Amino acid sequence: MIQLRKLRFDVPDTFVCTSPEQVRSLHQKWIDWELFDSWPTDGIVVKVSDHALQQELGHNTQVPHWALAMKRYG
Repeated sequence: MIQLRKLRFDVPDTFVCTSPEQVRSLHQKWIDWELFDSWPTDGIVVKVSDHALQQELGHNTQVPHWALAMKRYG
């Protein structure tokens, strides 16, 4: 994302959270339409970036257990 910005691409905001509470807070702001004013979106993705924790959480044959995509309907 940083490199894309350096190349003058418009990119959406990204947030780095260090606790589940921060994720919950941002999720609630998204539900309440308080995030992404300049980037209308019907979905967000939350993922764990720590490789060791990703390994611990694991995955199944279709999805990693360390990432979650949430979609808004309606």
